[in-house]
Parts: sequence; structure tokens; C-alpha cells
Amino acid sequence: MVMDQALLALLMGVYSGCTAEEIVNDDFSFIDTIGIKEDLAPSRIKDLNAMIAKIKLFAKEQCDWELSK
Repeated sequence: MVMDQALLALLMGVYSGCTAEEIVNDDFSFIDTIGIKEDLAPSRIKDLNAMIAKIKLFAKEQCDWELSK
């Protein structure tokens, strides 16, 4: 659980202040650049990928909502 919180804090730190459109269009390549997956167990990589997918989903929903106004 602590590791999940740390991963979420990392994502929040990177994407805090970004618009939903910026998040949707980002490829999250910084994850590979910093090499964090090399130090994570497979279950943690799965958790990280799930967090990224959820963040992208929320951002896409926000973009869709803004376009529908």
C-alpha cells in the first residue's frame, strides 16, 4: 500500500498543473526515462499501469465534458 501511495504521489507530482488535454496527449514516457519499472515487482508494474490508465480515463472524461459544454 505504501508503494502504491508513492507511485500515485509521483504521478500527481508530474501531472499536477497539467490540463486534461495535456494528460490525454502525454505518453507517460517519463516512467521509462527514469527507469522506475526496473525496480518494481511485476504486481507493482501492473498497479502503476492501472493508475496511469485511470488517470488517462479521468482526463479524457474531463476533455469530453469540456467539449460538450
